[in-house]
Amino acid sequence: MSEEAFETNSGCESSSHTQHLCYIISQSFNLSNKTEYETLIKDPQFKCQKCGRLAKERIYLCKPIKFSLIQKDNHEELRSRMMKLKSVDELLDVVIMQEIRAQKLYIEMATMVENSWMRKVLECFAKEELRHKQKLEAVKANKTSLEQIDTDNLEIGDTFEDTKPHTNMDYPELLAYAIKKEKSSNQLYTSIATTFSEPELKDVFLKLAQQEANHMQRLEFEYDQVRPR
Repeated sequence: MSEEAFETNSGCESSSHTQHLCYIISQSFNLSNKTEYETLIKDPQFKCQKCGRLAKERIYLCKPIKFSLIQKDNHEELRSRMMKLKSVDELLDVVIMQEIRAQKLYIEMATMVENSWMRKVLECFAKEELRHKQKLEAVKANKTSLEQIDTDNLEIGDTFEDTKPHTNMDYPELLAYAIKKEKSSNQLYTSIATTFSEPELKDVFLKLAQQEANHMQRLEFEYDQVRPR
């Protein structure tokens, strides 16, 4: 599919198609009327099933659906569900699903951003989550094991406020968001580890927490190089 065909979505039958993001972007509206354009996409509530673009109001999309990608992680519910499981395999299945969810999150975020370089960064994040998933699947299949990792984070993530992804995220904002996600997972797995009395289960979650801390540390070092001074 050509970029022009994607941009204008000529298959849209709406009489209001000239108001839709895909059309107005093809007319360079986002460049010539940047401030007005940003009001259309700020705090997105709807997603187009045709092109994946996000908008604050449904009238600006060809085939809008309610946008529910950015949801607060319900760690209490997940923690409660995990506590009912008593085998390492069952617990790993839940953690693997978390990695799949994170991968899908970054893939969907990649459809949000307008900047092609940022899109590639998000796609790299998605591939990293895929590697995490594959590592856990190998652990479950007894082909490898979770190693002990010593990490020292920079505590940069402690200074971030909760943020939502948006179409015009810059690189430091994106790193900050990813750091918060990794920190949240680290805290979840650490919390779960303390509630298990079984040494094997406790060990699995302490090592999972260390894995997330290691991911967070790598992102923090990167953020420390590019953050605004």
